[in-house]
Amino acid sequence: MAQHLGGIMDETLAAAEILAARRAAHPEIARIEVSELIAAGRRGAVFRGVDDDVEVALRLMHVPDPATAVARMAEALEELAGHMADGPFRVPRLVSALPEAAAIVTQFIPGRTLRDRLATAPEVERDDRLRAAGQWFAQLVAPPARHRVGAFQPQFWAERRAAALDRAAAKDRPGRDPQMARALARRLEEMAPPLRGARVTQGRGHGDFHAGKLILAPDALYGVDIEGAHFLPMVKELARFLVHLELRAPRDGPGWHGVSAADCTALLAEVPLAPHDEDAILPFMIGVELGDACARPPDGADDARLMRAIGAYLAATAP
Repeated sequence: MAQHLGGIMDETLAAAEILAARRAAHPEIARIEVSELIAAGRRGAVFRGVDDDVEVALRLMHVPDPATAVARMAEALEELAGHMADGPFRVPRLVSALPEAAAIVTQFIPGRTLRDRLATAPEVERDDRLRAAGQWFAQLVAPPARHRVGAFQPQFWAERRAAALDRAAAKDRPGRDPQMARALARRLEEMAPPLRGARVTQGRGHGDFHAGKLILAPDALYGVDIEGAHFLPMVKELARFLVHLELRAPRDGPGWHGVSAADCTALLAEVPLAPHDEDAILPFMIGVELGDACARPPDGADDARLMRAIGAYLAATAP
């Protein structure tokens, strides 16, 4: 816990330094009256503020090519405004894109994250909220230009995760089992060949879809922190959501490939997937996302729960 707290303090201090530097260099940032830090991480920080009497979210990016990242995010928000500006499932309105300042300003969305609500929600409400999350994702990829059928390339994911898991196992971090990490890498490599070239439903999705990036506002469910718009298997995004939930706001009850069976049923209820997506490719992608969680440095998730989830996954996918 001390290590995690130290990481939080480091990120908070770094965010303050980035804000001070950008305010000094860019009048467009200086005029925003910042009131609080919303989030901070390796890729930048998000602040709450007021610009011309309008509440805004100011995102300062710290990435290798920030101008391109800002342009892509702005393009994604402008495109999504065409079908997610009104109704029950929305994205924030773009206020301004500032590529020279490596910053983007959007409408501030008040409310709790879906993840925080699910942590204490009764069973029936949890199912309803997860169905709504699935509907939000379905709305995201609904336009014809945002979904297609492609050929699945599992070897890309298996090789990428195997390399990351091997590096993580070599570090032998406290709370992580290196043997289990290597076993997961082998399992993904074993599962990949039969899936190669399979038809898969792809969507231009969120980029990092999980319950911490959905906001329960009074008027709608908002998705925030929208990043790139690359075509990915839809089940990749949904697997990430389920694994994140398993580690951050878990649910008791029967499991399915290391995640909650009930959560999976509720989330997928309104998402337009083909049977093969759900039956064959989703289990593989859950393993990919468990591998990603295992390969990342500790970030506050429950390591013991992660190891149990990987163990359950290995048992469910045993030949």
